[in-house]
Amino acid sequence: RAGVFQHFLIVYTSGSTGNPKGCMHERGDLLKCGKSIEYNGENLIHASDVFAHVIPLNMASALLVYQKALYTGVTIALFSMNLLRSPEEFIRKSAEYGVTGIFVPPSLIPLVEKIPDLRIVITGGEVSSKCSIKNIPVYNNYGSSEATWGLHTPLIKKDSRVSTLGIPQPYHKVQILDENGDEVEGGKIGELCFYNPFFRGYINDSELTENSFWPGKICRSHDAAKWTFDGELMIVGRLDDMIKISGNRVEPGEIEVAIKEVAIWKNVVVKGFSSGDALILCAFYESSFEISPEEIDNLKLELSKRLPAYMIPQFFI
Repeated sequence: RAGVFQHFLIVYTSGSTGNPKGCMHERGDLLKCGKSIEYNGENLIHASDVFAHVIPLNMASALLVYQKALYTGVTIALFSMNLLRSPEEFIRKSAEYGVTGIFVPPSLIPLVEKIPDLRIVITGGEVSSKCSIKNIPVYNNYGSSEATWGLHTPLIKKDSRVSTLGIPQPYHKVQILDENGDEVEGGKIGELCFYNPFFRGYINDSELTENSFWPGKICRSHDAAKWTFDGELMIVGRLDDMIKISGNRVEPGEIEVAIKEVAIWKNVVVKGFSSGDALILCAFYESSFEISPEEIDNLKLELSKRLPAYMIPQFFI
């Protein structure tokens, strides 16, 4: 969720303590939102577009879309996430509204290519190989709740993966640093960091704020990255326990806390496992008695009252 606190915008993301953490941004960050959906200085979204909005409103990428709409006058077609469970109905509604553009995680790209008037797709949020659509350009946008804007939105080359971010705009001052805050050599892996003078830190969490910056307003993303030999930025993974599911940033600790509250288990560990381009959540628990499949189903139902669907583990072991 996002909300205005005095003169700040607060964007919330998953937190390891069980509570979402709020990122405080000054007004200057909002001005960067519109410019971040550009490629070679040209707007990717036009005033004549009808842009389908299917991503959760609490995601930073959602902020990019509706801020861009305010700047350009683009029409936004709001879709319920439940509609995506009925692909034929989603395509029919998209055709009815004349949808020409959409922002979706890579896992949904095969679905949206059937939209008849579609001319542009913007994706991002996770590494994937599902990023090609015949005759429709797909752009990769990297952002985070700590940025609220994309570092760059390059055109994805045919048969390439959603991980390379091209050459970021120079005003972002992107660096890849080691554990001492020094720049790493090209080709070596370090932490992606970027200059953001408008990010004021996490609300009511001074310790987390202090650990999230290098001196000089250099924000630490905790994403592992490297410079390719062509001078492009490539994301290769994470440096902490956070995982990404359908473009959503998820702290396993938040899920563990929710499970402990519902099931009253003392020991719970949640891990994400890759299955092709998808990521599967599994909860490992310790219990002194056997748990039936019916009880697991009831547990998932209770968790759905506390967590969004993408944060509920598929398996309990």
